[in-house]
Amino acid sequence: MNFLHLLFYTYHTHGFGSARTAGAQLIKVERQAEQIHASVITMSHDHTMMAMALDYLIPDPRTHIDKLTGFEVGKVTSFKKLAVKTGAFLKYGGYGRKLGYKPRPLRTPKITLIGGVKADVTVTI
Repeated sequence: MNFLHLLFYTYHTHGFGSARTAGAQLIKVERQAEQIHASVITMSHDHTMMAMALDYLIPDPRTHIDKLTGFEVGKVTSFKKLAVKTGAFLKYGGYGRKLGYKPRPLRTPKITLIGGVKADVTVTI
């Protein structure tokens, strides 16, 4: 069994910025996910819950020597990465109401890591 299918990396950050639209909020975590090698990247700060699945490629350790060139020839394997905005537990009022932010649900997404022969990561919002 390939050890890569049994290992999950996760990265979590509070977040940054002052995005007001859903697209602008999601692009912050997408850009962070492009820089981090992890199965799941979570970001808060905007009090919004949303997620997107991204595919990324990593070198596969199974290689062979090409008989014609003598070069080591390998391949890449595609893995799923989740970029997740995590929501918050801040009731509506205070600065959010003063600045005109929308009320948000008081809960977080559920992230499930599934091991075995074929690893998988899911998110439920």
